Amino acid sequence: MLLFLLAQLASACPADPDDLALRATRALEDGDSHAFQPLMVDLQCVTGPFGTAGAVAMHRLAALAAWEARDLPTVAAHLRATPDDDWAPADPSLAKVAKSTRGTESYDTEGIAVPPGWRAIVDGRPVTLRPVDRAAVFQWVDDQGDVRRTVMLSPTDAIPPPPTAVQTDMAPPPKVTPWAGEPKNLVLMAGIGAGVAAGSLVTAGFVTRSGLPDPTGGGPDPALVDSVKARARRANALGYAGQGVGVLAVGLVVTSRIAF
Repeated sequence: MLLFLLAQLASACPADPDDLALRATRALEDGDSHAFQPLMVDLQCVTGPFGTAGAVAMHRLAALAAWEARDLPTVAAHLRATPDDDWAPADPSLAKVAKSTRGTESYDTEGIAVPPGWRAIVDGRPVTLRPVDRAAVFQWVDDQGDVRRTVMLSPTDAIPPPPTAVQTDMAPPPKVTPWAGEPKNLVLMAGIGAGVAAGSLVTAGFVTRSGLPDPTGGGPDPALVDSVKARARRANALGYAGQGVGVLAVGLVVTSRIAF
């Protein structure tokens, strides 16, 4: 089914609105409701404004398809968008519904937000109001007269926005950075990292000092004395460095709490 629709879409684009109107009219004459779905695919690709006669034919074919599917609300929604004329479906029951439903006036409308340089077309007519009690063939036409979007709307469908080839009025996307907008979290994490480093340095200094031998045991050995002194200096350096980093860690943590 998906491959069929893709093939239909590829073969129908671009589609001529007059050709679609003719196909819909012939399908109505033949009572062929199965032609509705392929026409709906082609409707997305029309290259010009849809005429009122073509819109009426599409609504009637949609009503016929919905009738066969026993979807009475959809039948009524499409028939309300058709004129009160002598169209008589082959099914007497549908003909009775059509006679009582078509050509009714709509009192419930909604405004269409039409951006500068665009026109909204509903069932072949430029409008600024859309009836919300009936279906509609809706089109956006740009200032060059080109149809940029065509859809069949049900009464509950929202009007889609007009497409834009190049959107120059959009702000650039925000730069994504860790903890964006929360610098205090960065400072806090730096403080925690410094605290871990301080603990490691102090521990290393303690381990270094705890392993020092007694240089006087067994008699003084100049080489041993020099080695012990060197290791002691390293232990002291590690300890002092750990204490300094610890002070930095405390400062960062405090800063993250009071400066942001």
